Amino acid sequence: MKMLFVLPFMPGKNSDQAGHRLAFSNIFDAAIGAEVSLFVILTKAELPSDDLKNLCLGGIHIHRISRLDFIFNCIFQFPSIYFRFLTRASKRIFKSLRHVVDAARYDEIRFEFSQTLFYSSYLRRTLGDRCPVLNLSVHDLQFQLVLRRKIEGLLSKWVWLTERMLLNSADVITVLSEKDKVFVNYLLDVPRRVKVEAPKINVLFDAIKVRRGNVVAQPNTILYWGAMNRVENEDAVVHFYQTTLIRLHENGYFFKLLVVGSRPSERLKALASKLITVTGFVDDPSDYFLQASIAVIPLRLGAGVKIKTLELKASGIPLILSTPIGAEGVGGEEASLHVIGLENFYEELRSRYVTVQ
Repeated sequence: MKMLFVLPFMPGKNSDQAGHRLAFSNIFDAAIGAEVSLFVILTKAELPSDDLKNLCLGGIHIHRISRLDFIFNCIFQFPSIYFRFLTRASKRIFKSLRHVVDAARYDEIRFEFSQTLFYSSYLRRTLGDRCPVLNLSVHDLQFQLVLRRKIEGLLSKWVWLTERMLLNSADVITVLSEKDKVFVNYLLDVPRRVKVEAPKINVLFDAIKVRRGNVVAQPNTILYWGAMNRVENEDAVVHFYQTTLIRLHENGYFFKLLVVGSRPSERLKALASKLITVTGFVDDPSDYFLQASIAVIPLRLGAGVKIKTLELKASGIPLILSTPIGAEGVGGEEASLHVIGLENFYEELRSRYVTVQ
């Protein structure tokens, strides 16, 4: 079997982005039973990775996209396609993709992330019955994000129409949870086969759980884990600090906060103090996970399954406090995972404060 992955980012085994690590895992699994090729669309600033050379026996095709490509596509595709689906779209790159597909005659093409769905639709229209199996792997449903932000009217209709049209180009749609499957079939009204692939978690977090049996976590130590250059993570940390942590400190509950994740902004770095550590990228977060007795996921933005939540669960951290957004699509009852509203974080943490002599 010959399989082509089309990606808008370079996946990596130890990438600082959870979605990129998940894409690497998908490629690794596919390479066990197929000859895998990659078609990767990068900006000029993004660097290729050597992680995948030994897995991709069919080769790795790298193409560069510019900001001008995005601007031209927004102009020429308006109003038929919502602009968020065009961030990696280019007719020039589509021609290159079509050439690769015609030359290799793949059995299946898997498009990872919403940014590549534009190319799936084009292939379906231009190849018709000669088209290989098109598998659209959707990590975040854009219409779900719009609903979460309570955006109504023409914009929400635009997103719904675009996402529905692009997903209908698929033979198979792959999502991360049963909730997303229901969303695709019923709210987006896409009558396609939808397959649920629960994310596989890096064995690092299982190893942390094993080590936890021999390590005593530090009392009153809170962990926030995630890629800090993502808007939803920065918003969560800042809002938690402003509404909960400051209030706890003012009332004598001196929790320590560990903010662990790559590329924090200057705004986040400015929070660093005796009681707040902002690490930036770390090769191995194990020590920080083992220090923490509590993890928080106070997300207000975003939609879909959060890989960070699954990683925290797998690590065996004693207590995880999450908003409903942070726990979305996470199956199974876990004693460690407490799903509460943002307004309840203060009281929940206050009640669990340990007075250290």
